[in-house]
Amino acid sequence: MTTPKLTYRVSSVCAKLEVSRATVYRMAKNGQLKLVKISGSCSKAQGASGITAESLENHMRQIGQSA
Repeated sequence: MTTPKLTYRVSSVCAKLEVSRATVYRMAKNGQLKLVKISGSCSKAQGASGITAESLENHMRQIGQSA
């Protein structure tokens, strides 16, 4: 059984939406995507960020793309 994805790395969101990193961060600043800080022993880099799966899926539905 696989666990559903809760967050996506910014680079994955860039690839899915075919936009730059700057655009993803701008979309988060404008409230189109939700950016969360990822910390703890599981994160590969200290201070890593991710986009919530829910906000990405909602955005993709709004623009007519599938996740």
